[in-house]
Amino acid sequence: MGRILTAHASALHELAQSPGLPAAARDGLLRGAAERVERAMRCEVPGPDTRLNHANLLEGRGDLPGAEATLRRLAADYPTFAKGLGNLARLLLARAAAEPARAAALHAEADDLSARAVAAAPRDPIVANTRGIVCYTLRGAADALPHLQRAVAVQPAYFEAQRNLGVAWQALGEPQRALDCWRPLLAQRPDDAVRARQVSEAEAALAERR
Repeated sequence: MGRILTAHASALHELAQSPGLPAAARDGLLRGAAERVERAMRCEVPGPDTRLNHANLLEGRGDLPGAEATLRRLAADYPTFAKGLGNLARLLLARAAAEPARAAALHAEADDLSARAVAAAPRDPIVANTRGIVCYTLRGAADALPHLQRAVAVQPAYFEAQRNLGVAWQALGEPQRALDCWRPLLAQRPDDAVRARQVSEAEAALAERR
């Protein structure tokens, strides 16, 4: 039953990310996903996917300590569960931004976790995108580029990875490549003000070279 509820929650969460979905419908889908995750957690032995979804639910509600504790227990119980390792890495990056005094230690741990995640699931686009985010944060766009390219190669419709790949290309002084990433995303979501600004800035940088 826990696996069924977890699968249903994942399906609802994916539907909630559909472009152009009204806010009320998105909120309803997310509420439904959260309710199923909570029911799955009450099953006798929740599996790693259920526990990961629960951590994500806690994070979405702003309970970052609870999410981190859940992810740390998950990593201890399933040391090769790539998505759990990756999510913990991303959470630690966010903590580092909020806690400058501990940033070096948190960055080092996030780097290790994301590398372990890639080693465990080298073809997983979510894991590759997470590794790209960590590498970009710690060492810059050139280090992030191959991971983001792999994420997009495996899943071309992966919005976040394509967005991040454009950021990397722009940082590397390649506005045309950035536009190749961002223009399709803006076409999908024409009301995306951030993407519109990025496209405008890349077009201006490209025009300066002509």
